[in-house]
Amino acid sequence: MGVLEFFGTLIKNDITSSSIKIDSKQKMAINHLLLDFNSIIHVSSQKTIQDVNTFMKTVLKILYQHRPINNTIINEYFKKYKMENIQKMINQDSDPIDVINLFHDHFSEKELDKLIITMVINTVLFIIRTFCDNKSIETLLIAIDGVPSKGKMIEQKQRRYMGSIISEYHKKIMHKYKDYLIKQPDNVYLIEKMAIKWNRNKITPGTFFMHKLVNYFRSNKIQEKIKVNRDNLNIIISDMYEIGEGEKKIVNYVTDKLKNSQDTIVIYSPDADVILLCMLLPVSNIKMLRYNQQTFLYDLIDIKLLKENISYYINNNSQKKFDTNRINYDIVCLSTLFGNDFVPKMETLNVKKGFQNIMDAYLKTLLELKDKDNYLVKTSINNVFDLNFIFLKKILQNLLPEEKDFIKYNQLYNRYINTGLIKNVFDYENITPDNIVSIVNTFNQEYLNLQNLIKNNGSYLYFESNDQFMNSLKKSIMINLDGQYINTIYLSNKEMINLLKKYYYKIKKFPRLMINLNTWSTSILDKHHQDRMKESNIKNEYQKELYKFENMLDEYRVKFNAQPLNLSEQNLDIYYKTYFGINLFDKNQLLTEEANKIMHDYLEGLLWVFDYYFNDSSYINKWFYQHERAPLMRHLLMFLDDINVDYIDQTIKKLKQFQVKDLDTYFNPIEQLIYVSPMTPDVMNLLPDNYKKIIESDPILQTYFVNTKEIVNRLWNETTSTDIDCKGIIFFNKCLLKSLPKNNQSDDNIFLKTIRKVKQNEISKSRSINTYPAL
Repeated sequence: MGVLEFFGTLIKNDITSSSIKIDSKQKMAINHLLLDFNSIIHVSSQKTIQDVNTFMKTVLKILYQHRPINNTIINEYFKKYKMENIQKMINQDSDPIDVINLFHDHFSEKELDKLIITMVINTVLFIIRTFCDNKSIETLLIAIDGVPSKGKMIEQKQRRYMGSIISEYHKKIMHKYKDYLIKQPDNVYLIEKMAIKWNRNKITPGTFFMHKLVNYFRSNKIQEKIKVNRDNLNIIISDMYEIGEGEKKIVNYVTDKLKNSQDTIVIYSPDADVILLCMLLPVSNIKMLRYNQQTFLYDLIDIKLLKENISYYINNNSQKKFDTNRINYDIVCLSTLFGNDFVPKMETLNVKKGFQNIMDAYLKTLLELKDKDNYLVKTSINNVFDLNFIFLKKILQNLLPEEKDFIKYNQLYNRYINTGLIKNVFDYENITPDNIVSIVNTFNQEYLNLQNLIKNNGSYLYFESNDQFMNSLKKSIMINLDGQYINTIYLSNKEMINLLKKYYYKIKKFPRLMINLNTWSTSILDKHHQDRMKESNIKNEYQKELYKFENMLDEYRVKFNAQPLNLSEQNLDIYYKTYFGINLFDKNQLLTEEANKIMHDYLEGLLWVFDYYFNDSSYINKWFYQHERAPLMRHLLMFLDDINVDYIDQTIKKLKQFQVKDLDTYFNPIEQLIYVSPMTPDVMNLLPDNYKKIIESDPILQTYFVNTKEIVNRLWNETTSTDIDCKGIIFFNKCLLKSLPKNNQSDDNIFLKTIRKVKQNEISKSRSINTYPAL
């Protein structure tokens, strides 16, 4: 949902240290296990398709080398996939094309669906059997994504269209390198060209695959498997025909059914902002379980301990002690307002230092308003939360110097990746383009001097008394001992040196600094990308071309407009004209009427996001943010200075118009699938047959779709694209597709009216159901 960068920082740095990350190897007395189910489907499908292609790739490689198709690993593969008869048909002289056809015939769409469904079932069984004590487990909630809010559909639409463009562009690159790949060993061309694929769009409400998957989980056979030795277990399935995202269903279930419960609740989800939602839930013993794809372990996050650690961070930085719950409400609020899927983040909040900046501004505001006992989130007896307008304005004002610095030294931020971190580490210096290199290099040399003293058991008196250097060191280093991150911020200089000694004696090296003078890499020849390709075993020219494309390097940087956003002072008017189509100031240097409308839209977005996380128990909503970028903080503050609390209250009241009171006026599962997807052949194949004719022929519906194949043809031939905007964006899949419309409510009504001309049959009726969750 978009808070991963901010909240990832919170988990990894000194705020929470290591205490929330646990490699769980023993069963827990869990009472309620709540699964954010779609994540399991995604991971299962990826693993299955990857394994199948690894199998086929291994066979083709052996064939190329004219070796027998008979060794322990290969035999296990053929046995695993029940292909022993096919193995007998293959020998070292077999034609690779014939072998590939045998694989494709075996791994049909139906067979792949079956394999993925089997892995999903096995994953659920594994989680229950591994982590849950049979005697304690009472509830298993399988929360499957239904039709989501309009804001989420906008995000899905952008992601799916870009995914389609990437897929088509890959085909172009493949064709370009066909002759080259044919000459490569190990049947590389055939492996790349004829890889076994599975349509991930199937993981959408309204598809037959999801219909089939849910039926398996509802079957007596699977229910009985899950309940073995768990007689008291109640299995609840909220499927894709019940509206709302899985995480919303989980939150509402806990709030409605488990409020104030002392039971142990575990939520399984990979989504970082589910951590935020957990922090708001009215229960005392809740944990979050997630699979860590880097360590291949399961991380268990203790929400209560996390809240205490955040409170400790705030209270240890101030003389006044603040309420733990109120602090955590505020941190959740800040995390959601400044990082979510519904409203774009402000470009001037530097990602590498953004959350720390926000935390610093929050703490400063908390201390400034301490006499009034003010917090960002206001609470009431009836558990309705309100956003403190005065507090929010004060935070933005305290963040304004960071934005001013970002604009003043925009070229510096666009050159060095760690500019924000460097400025934080050396907060006693005015970091400029003229001194940044000498300051960092001098600091690095001092750190080397300290290392040499430790190695040679020298005297540390100089460093023990050098507060300026040691404070910078504590902020620029991350120490991990025995899998635990250690909070260095509050250590004395002597304690810090002793910790470095302990680390060196145990690891035989020193912890690396998190700051450096690395620049943003723009070429595949840069050391950073050379190292990454080496790690990923990227060797041939075709793979290198794909890497360049996906990372927008060299000619792709120009083709996709992937330069840094120019937010220097003289370029701000151009920013607003480019992304909002407005003039920012009038002749009196006041915000124009159209600029005020932009600021209103962003404020409305912040208020909607706050309500979505804190108050809204509904599952779907029609509101969405109409623009691709955010305004600057200084201009938003100019707008906020001219409005009052009554204006805020009226804006909040007007948000009620976006609530969905009648499900018949909203998208059903099939309509959502059509609305968010490019009408490529693989998507068309997912639709019931009775929808295909109108989609291909109706002139009104045609205006709602963008032909991704035409876009890719233009991309391929243009030196600089007029279709794609990647300014300030690191990866191509996150770029903006200019021609993709953000349809308003009137447009949506026309879309629904037109698509509902389709005469329904039994299949389409069964996959168009929309109901409220019966939790």
